[in-house]
Amino acid sequence: MRILTAVITALLCLPFADSDKGNENYDFPDVIVKREFKNMDQVYDGTVSFTLATAGYYKECLQYQPIDSTRLKVKIGVKQARIIDGKDFIIEKAKSYRMVMINEAHDRPQHRIFTKSLLKDLYAQGFNVLMLEGLDYSSNAMTKGYPVDTDGVYTNEPVYASMIRYARKIGFDIERYHYYENKKMPYWDDTIKLDDRGSVKYINYVDKDSLVIKVLPSGDKVYYQTNHYEKAQANNVYKIMQRHPKSKFLMHVGYCHLCEYADSEMAHQLKKMLNGEDFLTIDQTVYDERRDITDTISHTIMKRDRPFFVEDGLRESVQVTEGGRTDYIMFNATLRDSLGRPSYLFQDVEQRYVYNIPERLTGPEDYIFAAYPLEEYEAEKEHSIAVDVVYAKKGSATPPLLLYKGKYALLRRSRGDVYKRIDIEVK
Repeated sequence: MRILTAVITALLCLPFADSDKGNENYDFPDVIVKREFKNMDQVYDGTVSFTLATAGYYKECLQYQPIDSTRLKVKIGVKQARIIDGKDFIIEKAKSYRMVMINEAHDRPQHRIFTKSLLKDLYAQGFNVLMLEGLDYSSNAMTKGYPVDTDGVYTNEPVYASMIRYARKIGFDIERYHYYENKKMPYWDDTIKLDDRGSVKYINYVDKDSLVIKVLPSGDKVYYQTNHYEKAQANNVYKIMQRHPKSKFLMHVGYCHLCEYADSEMAHQLKKMLNGEDFLTIDQTVYDERRDITDTISHTIMKRDRPFFVEDGLRESVQVTEGGRTDYIMFNATLRDSLGRPSYLFQDVEQRYVYNIPERLTGPEDYIFAAYPLEEYEAEKEHSIAVDVVYAKKGSATPPLLLYKGKYALLRRSRGDVYKRIDIEVK
């Protein structure tokens, strides 16, 4: 794990001004929870956890992530087990495909760090189009080289933004395939039976991702799978592929949109449009760091210092998903803290340096510190997306920022939404 201390030059310390405000997504953890946690729906759909993760609160967001307790312990029984580095395995397998899909949990920035680690090697193989979930059609990230807060919900998370910046820097085209429902033409699935008489009275309809949610007069909710959303996404992807006939594609999607086995999922729909063409699908959302992975032959818990796959040494076959969900499931690395920051930030393919917040900027109250690339901040102001964000809690040691070399607008936010700015350079 690299821990490099930055050489910092303070360029200019500016007093608060109306023009100096930061991205509002970087708020205090208790404020986020109070605002987002209305009922358990916001837990089950991930609203609370990914909003916390966006502002850098990885530990806090774990408290708002539902989990099936029966899946906390995963047992793997292979003979002469061999651990294969996750990145090396994917790069080698990708040689046989023109499309690679890898997914993320929206509240796990380390999944974005891992996808970012693949970019340079995949680009060398001819993969030059990166398709991203949640990137709004109004986004100009392709031409600007960076996203802004209005480009989508997920892209406000600093690691997601860094992945986009890095992809553009090394030459990837960024494509937007997300489907946004036309509210003026609401979709209705007539195959879904509303009640015994088919009545629509008192029934509210919500098209949420790939689910139809019926709200009954009693307030109870009934969930149905629908492929409307998935078909629309797949059609958008197909059009992108038609525009780039000689390209290879990397898709970074959410959860089961890459699942190949079900008609209700985008990957299945896309495969039909491509006349059965196969593509590589990697799931990194199942075996997360909350689960103990036990080798049933050696009766030991597997070490997880990096993302990996498990190969049966006798059969020379890699652990695959059951039922054809995806081609392979990757095991996540265990999350650790270093200097009060999550270990995945130290695994970034772009070298980060430790920047300790000057004591003169901390004080007898809570603060949020966010470091924005200086040129982006000057152009976009509060719409900018930070490279890193930390929460300085009064009475506790202030964790450091982890920054790349370059110039930054460092903004301090108080609970009263008063901002103070200092410009710095990491050399």
